[in-house]
Amino acid sequence: MSEASILKALKAYPASNPQGAKPLGIHLEGPFISKAFPGAQDPAFIIKGTINLFEAFQAASNGAIKLVTLAPEEQDDAFLKYLINQGIVVSMGHSAANEDDVEKALKLGIKRVTHCFNAMSKLHHRDLGLVGMTLLHDEIEAELIADGIHTTDNAMRLLTKIKKDKVSIVTDGIRAKGLNEGTYDLGGQTIHVKEGAARLESGTLAGSVLLMDQALRNLLKIGIALPEAIRMLSYHPAVTMNQHHHLGQIKEHYLADCVVLDQTHQVMETYVEGQLKFKNPTR
Repeated sequence: MSEASILKALKAYPASNPQGAKPLGIHLEGPFISKAFPGAQDPAFIIKGTINLFEAFQAASNGAIKLVTLAPEEQDDAFLKYLINQGIVVSMGHSAANEDDVEKALKLGIKRVTHCFNAMSKLHHRDLGLVGMTLLHDEIEAELIADGIHTTDNAMRLLTKIKKDKVSIVTDGIRAKGLNEGTYDLGGQTIHVKEGAARLESGTLAGSVLLMDQALRNLLKIGIALPEAIRMLSYHPAVTMNQHHHLGQIKEHYLADCVVLDQTHQVMETYVEGQLKFKNPTR
């Protein structure tokens, strides 16, 4: 979106007062990405990152930006180093990075990929691209949208087989998540939700309407063991965001953030810091 629209959204965060789950911060996915892989983002607003602009963004959010997805090949080293020195988790995504670009990013300390396979340079035998380099380097953490739409079941099997404890499941959810099929807005663009997929007028996938409990069931369906799947949904993301010292496990002195599932892995209850916030009325 435009800088003004982004600033407006960022300013809304400190004023929010969520009554259920507590957000850990803001994921700034764009505008510092590649026009070669915009995904559902409007290419007109894709820009190069600068320290001054990011400082304005961070000030608007009251310091809440914790994760930034960007195209490393489009950014100056000084900007990337600044983000890392600020303690921001930098993730490669919406990127046309080649092997050399990824190697350079790794040396700078960038070791994460946003929604692997989607909106990034593909694996080729003469240039592994961002997908191939993610599979090659053990230290790279990879997000996965486990909806069976953004990737095939076999692609999910491949990533989880190779990356093991470096996979974090995300929904990439938009505002239509949990609502009926129909027409919605995403960054000023029209989105159509039908048959479980959210798409632009062009047919391009535009985020998802995946619910996290469905993501769990999708992982189990393709043969991933329950303990491993649970770690991908909880502990691994906590490690990525350096929150694993008090989140991501049921353990003494940890926050009692828990989701209770029945034997069919449907949500029964949700607790936030030990307080019951949701109880399934149908079960």
